[in-house]
Amino acid sequence: MKYAMNLEMKGRPCVVLGGGPVALRKVRRLVHAEAVVTVVAPMAVMEMAELAMAHRITWQQRGYEESDLDGAFLVVCATDDAEVNTRAAQTAKERGVLVNAPARPSLSDFTVPASLSRGHLLFTISTDGGSPALSRAIRQQLETLYPKSFGDWLEIVAALREEQKEHLAT
Repeated sequence: MKYAMNLEMKGRPCVVLGGGPVALRKVRRLVHAEAVVTVVAPMAVMEMAELAMAHRITWQQRGYEESDLDGAFLVVCATDDAEVNTRAAQTAKERGVLVNAPARPSLSDFTVPASLSRGHLLFTISTDGGSPALSRAIRQQLETLYPKSFGDWLEIVAALREEQKEHLAT
């Protein structure tokens, strides 16, 4: 059984090993969460290279080295080399660094659920790896039920709540 939580990632150093589509999906979400992302990969998909050129991430264009984990809060092991992923995950765990290994959940400290955000309104859906397709389908249903305007609405409600807390006893 997993312990669900929303983790503040702003400014936290995160290392993503790998430059393919799986690594890119992880990078997108970390960048969105305002983490400080370093990608280590000899090659990367075009969008990853574009993120590096735009200074949204740092790209170390080479293979993994143990020193890549120095100071990391979180590491994603998403290379196409199972041995590298295993070695990096073990090193990270020895250092107390959180690990996500999408291809090998047994190496992971956590999984990343499907999610939908509308401003500060965040829905997460997890099947604990049992059916990512079901998680995705539920997320797509939520997209139709909660349009982007819900984020704006939440900002207004949050401001009103703060104002009312000053005027009401409870």
